[in-house]
Amino acid sequence: MLAYGVASEKDPQVTELHIADLRGDRVRPPVPFKGPGAVSWSPDGTSVALAAGAVGQLPLLAQTAFVPTWGGAPVIVHDGPSCCAEWLDSDRLVAILPYEGDVRWCLIRKEKSEPEPLSPPLHPSAEGIFYAHFYDQFARSHPLVSADRKYLAYTSGPGPSLVKILEIENPTEPMCLGPGSLPSWEMEP
Repeated sequence: MLAYGVASEKDPQVTELHIADLRGDRVRPPVPFKGPGAVSWSPDGTSVALAAGAVGQLPLLAQTAFVPTWGGAPVIVHDGPSCCAEWLDSDRLVAILPYEGDVRWCLIRKEKSEPEPLSPPLHPSAEGIFYAHFYDQFARSHPLVSADRKYLAYTSGPGPSLVKILEIENPTEPMCLGPGSLPSWEMEP
């Protein structure tokens, strides 16, 4: 399966998310969105997470939606900016989201409407901000979630950039490894 964007013929500010099979046949109706967008496939291929300026007809700054591969309406799971979304399994992903006046790593579940905070407030470094802006280009070569899906690595401050590791299932105080930037787990086999 391949997910890609196509400029709308009706509105130049709208892009349509298309999902096609290997022959190029569309397998679902297009999903319109505004602004920049990025998709990430669930491990089982049944849906994609779409982060975009707006999904469908909702004119919000940014949204994250789960889009079923074979058809059906997108399900908005977060209204507001999001960054660095990465799937843990076919029902959950982690992303950086605004939370109570700060930004934090949060867990998003398909069946739950409210994201759950995982990390303390983040103070991104300059490197971290740069990385976040271009995350969709680096996501597969620099995984932030460990191959066993148990740990999340990131950089945060305040002050110098510090590499931190957070246990996803038991999110207590992150372990600080020390100064550094752009952590990356080994790739899955």
